[in-house]
Amino acid sequence: MRTPHLYAAVFGLFINDQWKVLLLKRQNTGYFDGGYSLPAWHVEDAELCSAALLHEMHEEIGITVTQPDLKPFHIIHRIATDRQYFDIWYIITEWTGEIQNTEPEKCSALEWFAFDNLPEMITTEARTFVEAYRKGDGWFSEITMRA
Repeated sequence: MRTPHLYAAVFGLFINDQWKVLLLKRQNTGYFDGGYSLPAWHVEDAELCSAALLHEMHEEIGITVTQPDLKPFHIIHRIATDRQYFDIWYIITEWTGEIQNTEPEKCSALEWFAFDNLPEMITTEARTFVEAYRKGDGWFSEITMRA
């Protein structure tokens, strides 16, 4: 039975100067291991989404966002088999520091992909968001991922 709790997660769509997107290859997480996703973090109790994004990016991929106008770009309401989420998606184009894998136990690789050449094994929510971004498709999507 699904826990009747609503979770929040923040995702960063990192776009480099070659117009490629940063994806991470998941491992040992219990969710979509072996597949790709965008860098993401859970929002803790009493934490603002933007604060979660900023401090987790620094802790987990070693960068500091320098973008002055960091605002959510898209929201996905996602119902999974065991819980439901509001995923808040940010576009990130300006940062300092070198992107690095600081959690190799959960991430086997960080790789840049062209928007039109994403890997086959990518989470549903990441593919939904990247496609919405490419199409300029509004602020909101809904996904049901029940078994």
